[in-house]
Amino acid sequence: MASGWYHAPVRTAAADDLLARLRDGGLRATTQRRVIVEALLAQPDHVTAEDLTDLVKGRYPEIHLATVYRTLEVLESLGALYRMSVGHAPTQWHLTERAHQHLICDTCGQIQEVSDPAFARLATSLARSHGFQADLRHIAVNGRCARCAANHTHPAATPG
Repeated sequence: MASGWYHAPVRTAAADDLLARLRDGGLRATTQRRVIVEALLAQPDHVTAEDLTDLVKGRYPEIHLATVYRTLEVLESLGALYRMSVGHAPTQWHLTERAHQHLICDTCGQIQEVSDPAFARLATSLARSHGFQADLRHIAVNGRCARCAANHTHPAATPG
């Protein structure tokens, strides 16, 4: 869920960097894109396009959801954002510089963000064993959280 517009400081240098990436990609760094980028940077966590639109509309009521989506998609194509969809929940976006993984409980739906060195070891193992260069900066792993696992009589399936 998005926080308020000014609850976190906007990192102007980071906004300038993202807008420079737009220009380097042959795109214009419009006022609307700057406002969207600044609102995105002000969020401490994932944000939906709808939440971002609501935040931006507080200051710029003329900005539409379609503009926010287009800006997010352009930033994704430039490698600045990741899109995350979990189950039937709305798509969420986050900056690639905030790499982390998700543990998603299939029983209660809890989503836990983790940054665990085990994922780096997994990427190394996949490269050694299969020559596969895995991008594990942002992935979701399904299973059961500790609480649900303790209440469940059957163990989660393990890879064979």
